Amino acid sequence: MPIPNPENNPNIALPADSLPSEAATESSEFITRMSEIFEFAKTQGDELKNIYRNDPTDFNGALDDFTEDIANQNQDFQTTFAALKKARRTGSPEATLVKELNGIRAKIKQIIVSELGLPDESRFSQIEKAQLDVATLLAESSHDRQALQPVEALEILGIIETEGNEKYVYHFPYNLMPEQVSEKWNIYLAAVCRHIQLANAVINTGDKDAVVRADATRKYAHDSITNDVHIILGLEKLGGWDWTKTRQLLASIREHELPTIEAATNEHAQELIDAHTQELDVATALADRHKH
Repeated sequence: MPIPNPENNPNIALPADSLPSEAATESSEFITRMSEIFEFAKTQGDELKNIYRNDPTDFNGALDDFTEDIANQNQDFQTTFAALKKARRTGSPEATLVKELNGIRAKIKQIIVSELGLPDESRFSQIEKAQLDVATLLAESSHDRQALQPVEALEILGIIETEGNEKYVYHFPYNLMPEQVSEKWNIYLAAVCRHIQLANAVINTGDKDAVVRADATRKYAHDSITNDVHIILGLEKLGGWDWTKTRQLLASIREHELPTIEAATNEHAQELIDAHTQELDVATALADRHKH
């Protein structure tokens, strides 16, 4: 039996990442005092997400600006900065205070990217490299880059191929993606399997709330992988392509990898879920926090 696809509506919130760093999950007094960062991510994060999606060359600079704006409103940062100014006036040692300020900035930045499902600097550099590799491959494989169409590019990249009667077969491009992006794809597949399993079992369990939450997690995981793959492929530069089409493309690839309910409920599917339990829990928490 084919898997029903509840993800045809592109008008949903963007995106959730996989497992946040310790800075985003530790339950310390510092994080408690960082509540304004979480509120910022929920209410004002769309601007930063749009920069990442539409003009990633400005992403790191924009992230630094957002981080500094929040830091300047943070009590810990203000107190330490005041101490630094006093130390400079009196000629006292300032290295420790500078280190503390940089540490606060780093934690704020990590919370922002974890909450919004955006890459930190290390992962962003990997995504930039993958983007360059894809662009180079397309340039070397096409005689006329300006005339290249998105579908032709997908064929060159090995993401789609024609198999009899011009039927497309879809493949996730593991060879083109950084390891962390490929792992996000596996998290998305795990989220789909869990959602299907819970929906399939609801007649016995009656737990409709669990199905609704699993659906939200699935959509969040879908958005998260779409964000990175969209940037790496860069197909919008060819015209006639946008983020929603990348999302639909990934849904088609998922349908190829999990074509039936049986495929989403077999032993391999359960192993996939079990291997990503923590990541799915994080995605569920983020989906709950950002659904309003």
